[in-house]
Amino acid sequence: MSTEKGVTGGAGASTPLGAALGSKWANPSYLRDVQYATPANLAARQAIYRYQRPQLGLYDWAIDLADLSGGETILDIGCGNGAYLATLHRRGHVGLTVGTDFSSGMLSSARQARRAHHAQPVVQGDATALPFSASAADVVLSMHMLYHVPQPLRAVVELRRVVRAGGRVLIVLNEAAHQGQLRALLRDTRLEFGESGAGGASELFDLDAGEEMASRFFDVQRHEVHGELVIPEPAPVLDYVKSMGIVQSGHAREAEMLRSVEAKIAETINAEGAFRITTSCGCLVCR
Repeated sequence: MSTEKGVTGGAGASTPLGAALGSKWANPSYLRDVQYATPANLAARQAIYRYQRPQLGLYDWAIDLADLSGGETILDIGCGNGAYLATLHRRGHVGLTVGTDFSSGMLSSARQARRAHHAQPVVQGDATALPFSASAADVVLSMHMLYHVPQPLRAVVELRRVVRAGGRVLIVLNEAAHQGQLRALLRDTRLEFGESGAGGASELFDLDAGEEMASRFFDVQRHEVHGELVIPEPAPVLDYVKSMGIVQSGHAREAEMLRSVEAKIAETINAEGAFRITTSCGCLVCR
């Protein structure tokens, strides 16, 4: 199973479909002021995982791997809308938890979630220059975040710096083949309409790359989870695609391109009974 989060890091990003969507995902202004200005786009992408088969709560799965006692100080780097923080509080974690994200839109959403669960801090920060002292945390979360950073090595160095000796860092990333069907759909549609930057067929910074990089600084245990989204109607897929902005809003052919995407999705569902999207991600437990 996979999910998505907000944006962190001072410049640039990809997304689970970033390789198929072009260089705007390396534009911090776009990420901060358009893509993550409000929670709406992220919420649309998270919602599609209700169609996950088999069902798996990714947040609980990953937090289980942290082997928590309940009193640890935890930093969530790139906390997005606060989903992992909320999960920690639901599970009764009593230690200090601090979320940080580059996007003010995501921080606003995370703060709302925190008020509903637990009054602990959420702060703005850059993953490559974290606003925390050395050895500040027992556990550091980097959940679907490193593909949002233009210099992931600098971010991993920061993760190493802020975790105490004997602590652990959890890094969640997608595998290269994650959501390949969606990537192909968007690539084909962009090519159909003569759009440049149709992109490649894999993640820009995937689990393999994350494991290789983290292994320079940590002893790493890799855990994988695989599944499939089985979606019986076009609307959830189309909402996901709209949230990704396959063309800029207001583009002369935006509506036409979206109709083409919808038609392709509907054709697949009519032929096969559902639109199926493979999901594949993993968690690196770094000590």
